Amino acid sequence: MTAARGGGLGVAALAGVLALPACGSPTVVPDPAGDADAARGASGAAAPADAVVVLRIDPDGRVRQHGSADVAVKTLSVDGGRVTPRGASPGAGPAMRLPAFSPDPGPYPRAVLAVTPAGPRDLLEPGTRPFAWGADFRVDSDTGTSAVDNGDNLVQRGLSNDPGFFKAELDQRRPGCTVTGSEDTLVVHASERVVAGRWYHLRCELTPGELAVYVTELPADDTPRSFASHISGFVGDVRFEDRTPLTVGGKVGLDGKPLPHATDQFNGRVAAPYLGYL
Repeated sequence: MTAARGGGLGVAALAGVLALPACGSPTVVPDPAGDADAARGASGAAAPADAVVVLRIDPDGRVRQHGSADVAVKTLSVDGGRVTPRGASPGAGPAMRLPAFSPDPGPYPRAVLAVTPAGPRDLLEPGTRPFAWGADFRVDSDTGTSAVDNGDNLVQRGLSNDPGFFKAELDQRRPGCTVTGSEDTLVVHASERVVAGRWYHLRCELTPGELAVYVTELPADDTPRSFASHISGFVGDVRFEDRTPLTVGGKVGLDGKPLPHATDQFNGRVAAPYLGYL
């Protein structure tokens, strides 16, 4: 987990309720969304039809791009961390097993997927377009914080002090979304925490005037249950430096390598992480 850029949250973000989680970083936790928004989340518990990035893992452990953008996909490792196939999500098929949490001190195997634009245009850069990003996930019961791991980051591009940034994460098991653009930073967290060992779909949506988080529990044999939150505001233009990777499972630095002292490794399973336009 990381704090918003600059000296504080913008005016739009302050329309929510300011809270201070145990880790000390300021976030905005708005009131829960209504039933209609929760139903919208349940109906959208998948990648958009025209997603530019959708990642899936093969039985042999190779992660492949199934979206429309021309990209390069790499697994970046610290201390021998690996991404392996393990089971399946009820909603999105084969799942990727990311490294387990390792407390201080000692080696901590970590692994982050990096998706880098490879075509003539950066199709992973939203600009001013409405967009959605997220994944199916199942977080481990044994996850926590350490000197090098202060969160469970699912899907992000950029870092919190960059001019452009977006992220889907778990903050102490509470799903959340952050977007930074040319005008402001918006942060929203779901109204409930998730339960370790259960499958969920997390979807972040930035639309004109609003950032929303939709979380859908994915039971294998029952009706999905959803909860959601949203916050009003305008972030402006969301742009990135050339070759800034979209990452799954953690953070990378300006050199394109995982941040060894602040990886924010997701501990658990992830299926079909995506980015798409609305």
